[in-house]
Amino acid sequence: GGQAAQAKLHGPCGMAVWNNKLYLADTCNHAVRCIDLANGSIDTVVGKSMGAMWGYSGDGGQGQQAALNGPRNLCIHNDKLYIADMSNHRVRVLDLHTHHYYFLWNRATRTHW
Repeated sequence: GGQAAQAKLHGPCGMAVWNNKLYLADTCNHAVRCIDLANGSIDTVVGKSMGAMWGYSGDGGQGQQAALNGPRNLCIHNDKLYIADMSNHRVRVLDLHTHHYYFLWNRATRTHW
């Protein structure tokens, strides 16, 4: 955590707003960040915090334990954050209440969770 004004974002792209929070795809840091619009704090909600640790892992666990590879776009629907994990060719989902994180769809198998 910390204040958003001091955050070291790298290639921010997609954004989505839910419950007075701004979710941001921090693409080159391979993470999704959350800015609390009421107090200006920022936290990593998906991805290994501030280490540019890219990869693919974490399905079925908590978002902060997951690895992404170039998240690009975000969308929120029914209290779930949908993440375009671009370089992993997958759509991944974070439940915004429980922070449970899972895989939804990928290009290779065309299957879903």
